[in-house]
Amino acid sequence: MSVDITPPPSAFEIVASDHRRRALKVLRAADGPVSEGEIATRTAERLAENSPPERSPDERDRIRIMLRHVHLPMLAEADLVEWDRERQLVVPGDGPPSAEELVASALDAGARGDDSDGYR
Repeated sequence: MSVDITPPPSAFEIVASDHRRRALKVLRAADGPVSEGEIATRTAERLAENSPPERSPDERDRIRIMLRHVHLPMLAEADLVEWDRERQLVVPGDGPPSAEELVASALDAGARGDDSDGYR
């Protein structure tokens, strides 16, 4: 039997990714559950605003796959989102106050245009 000793992600690791910040921003603005597809669409739209026009039409699908396999699991593990994998719906979680404060600060910086839109 093996034991997973991987530590949970730190708040800094969580907000280091524009995709995770965008997902959290979309969730904060919503009145209810948000689909994985909607988060991917909004993230792709944001990236398209700040990127060369040669982005492929598959960008949204690529982002959705990254959300499902990388970003949403990390956010769920940190209790920043509640994620229904079967229904592909996400709502804000009850994360620890320190993580919530750091996320709120990162989102505020992004709203002022202080964030990068690079891939992480």
